[in-house]
Amino acid sequence: MTMNKKLMCTLLAAAALSTLSGCRSSDSSPRGEPQPTAVRMMKPRVDSIAERMEFPAFIRAFHEVRLNARVDGYLKKRSVQEGSSVQQGDLLFEIDPRPFEAQAEVRRAELRQAAAQRTYAAAKYKRALELVKANAISKEELETRRFEMQNAEAEEALAKAQLETALLNLEFTQIRAPISGKLGEILLKEGNLVKAGQSELTTLIDDQNAYADFKINDKAFLKLVRAGVLGNVPHSRRSKRGLTMESDGIRESCLSQITHLIRKRSHTP
Repeated sequence: MTMNKKLMCTLLAAAALSTLSGCRSSDSSPRGEPQPTAVRMMKPRVDSIAERMEFPAFIRAFHEVRLNARVDGYLKKRSVQEGSSVQQGDLLFEIDPRPFEAQAEVRRAELRQAAAQRTYAAAKYKRALELVKANAISKEELETRRFEMQNAEAEEALAKAQLETALLNLEFTQIRAPISGKLGEILLKEGNLVKAGQSELTTLIDDQNAYADFKINDKAFLKLVRAGVLGNVPHSRRSKRGLTMESDGIRESCLSQITHLIRKRSHTP
């Protein structure tokens, strides 16, 4: 019994030593080192970027003309079509010129009559000067002849002015383009009676230049000012109600005290 206990203790001791030996062998074995991970390197670069700010805008014509007749009459002829491009001075419409031609002839006749009266009065005055020297007529008669001559000269000047007015009205029967651009809707067709200053015929806009009207809130505007985007504005260009500045085009802006919005107009040639 004693021998068996000794044998068992010996076996247990041997097993324990074997286990410890295995642990030491495992701990003493070299471990493999991890491989480094490949990483891409980029050199930072300092650069400026453009910040965009978008605003809704209305595109408006830089120059817009509403064409109205300057004399009364019937629309006789239309030389253009809606939406067509025209050059300054092109004939667009023609009002019946016959009444104005007749009026011009009347004024010419009146001018000839006034010129004849002036010539006759001048001759009478010249004759009176000779007669008064010979005491054939009184000085009062001489003054009367001089008054008649001056009155005849005034009548002739009036007749000239009336003829010029008649010729000008005759010229107004031809409605020409005051600017180059594109025509809008034609509101009156041939045969219609047009009234001076009341009958709008069409609209002519300059299609080579335009305004872009848009609004900037005050926060965005101040941001642009602080960033120096709007540039330096001379003190003389500043006003209590707004700010006017120039860069690529013509820009006009005004500050609304009611809506706290800045209305900005950009002219693009």
